Amino acid sequence: SPAIRVIIRPSNSVVTHTLALERIAWHKDRGDTVVVVSASLSAYLSDWCRSLNIGLICSELETSNGFLTGRYKGGDCAGEGKSNRIHERYNMGSFSKVYAYGDTYEDYHMLELAHYRFFRWQELSHASSLSKFATSPSFYRSRRYRKIQAAKENRNLKKLVARQSSGR
Repeated sequence: SPAIRVIIRPSNSVVTHTLALERIAWHKDRGDTVVVVSASLSAYLSDWCRSLNIGLICSELETSNGFLTGRYKGGDCAGEGKSNRIHERYNMGSFSKVYAYGDTYEDYHMLELAHYRFFRWQELSHASSLSKFATSPSFYRSRRYRKIQAAKENRNLKKLVARQSSGR
């Protein structure tokens, strides 16, 4: 069967970064194709992806005569732009399974492409749970949400430390 495609959106959180690296390693060990899809700039991500030998789809800055123009090359790779760029580069029908990982409402369209969808490392059981997070982007910018995320990251960090201490 065709290779499994994995789409992971990176985060600046240390805990999330560690979880992403573990998940990337898991997929690579299975022989899966791994591609980071992000609205972040290639200047930040290209060396990191190259060091891990994984693909990259992201926002790029436009240049003219060796100078930055201040515009995106091909537009911003956010929201629907993520799924558009994925379709431009890959024939999604050639993959028997697609995993996607996201952490903002802008990942909704990318997550729609996947058979297995993960939002903030929690698997979404079906499309209705996917639409719930996409309909209220203001919640993800709220103080309450940041408190919830900080508590989750603190729990995840404790689990990670415990795992590393036990040698697992």
